[in-house]
Amino acid sequence: MTLQTGLQLEWLSSQTLDRFRPFLPAGLDGQVHLQGTPRLWQAPGCYGLAVSLLGLPLGLLLVQTRGPFWGRNAELISLMVAERFRRRGLATWLLDTAQRALAKAGCRELRLSYPKMEDIEPAMLRLCAVERGWYAAGGTLLYSCNVGDVPAFLASFSRYNDRLLAAWPLACIAYADLTEQQLRRSRRRLRPPGWAQPPLPKTTEEGWGQLDPQLSQGLLLGDELVGWCLCHRISGTAHRITVAYVGEAYQSKGWMVVPLLKTVAAVEAWNASTDKNPDHGIRFGVRDENIAMLRFAERRIKPFAIKATRTVERVKRLK
Repeated sequence: MTLQTGLQLEWLSSQTLDRFRPFLPAGLDGQVHLQGTPRLWQAPGCYGLAVSLLGLPLGLLLVQTRGPFWGRNAELISLMVAERFRRRGLATWLLDTAQRALAKAGCRELRLSYPKMEDIEPAMLRLCAVERGWYAAGGTLLYSCNVGDVPAFLASFSRYNDRLLAAWPLACIAYADLTEQQLRRSRRRLRPPGWAQPPLPKTTEEGWGQLDPQLSQGLLLGDELVGWCLCHRISGTAHRITVAYVGEAYQSKGWMVVPLLKTVAAVEAWNASTDKNPDHGIRFGVRDENIAMLRFAERRIKPFAIKATRTVERVKRLK
């Protein structure tokens, strides 16, 4: 779409992304694989909508779709406009155009999140106002840690973790090694809430970033899957611990600690064998409705965090 003013919108592919790389979130560069224009029947993936003026890049919107084609949703990864061209309606134009394209491609809803009590909040409130069809959908408390602090974090749990493993026949298994049958059976038996639903083993597009099934862990009680910790690679410089969950009947026993520690240790081992970067980030995302995990994080994760950020989530129905 080209306007008389010289402004142009275009859906990017991985081959046409280069001019707009300065608008990518820090560390995300190597993780972006764009699929062009959103279309029906496409596999879930990442899309980029860019705006330029006579060839000069002005802004970029990134969105990721997920789920089967009959129940597909989308998540906004980032939206950035060059500072000199802000407050001119470009962000609204990008977002509105993306919504129409995603709806046409079969997406039912678009979800986004933004940091609360930061400079961007007023702009995001205007962009995602109720009168524009958006509604609040909870939030997340995000703790940012460095992999260099992992040994001290693990050591703080060592005795507690050892007591759990000595008292119960618990074991962790890489998420990639779980069978579809195990996951389906645990879904039926445990009935986890929506935020904790475990994806099937070959699913990698759940949420922002790529699910890492080798680092993520399943918790077994004998042969039964009773919990899991899901880890996503969200950028070239960070992993996110997205979900840590055990069945309701086991939550009072403290078993959640076991797959969580195993996943964090796996991230540290991965970093030692690849990046060897002590500043590689580990993000712990805790949903507002997960009260038990919020209390746990405040006591046991916060002391090792270099930053804590509360994010707000908003959703808009597209169809």
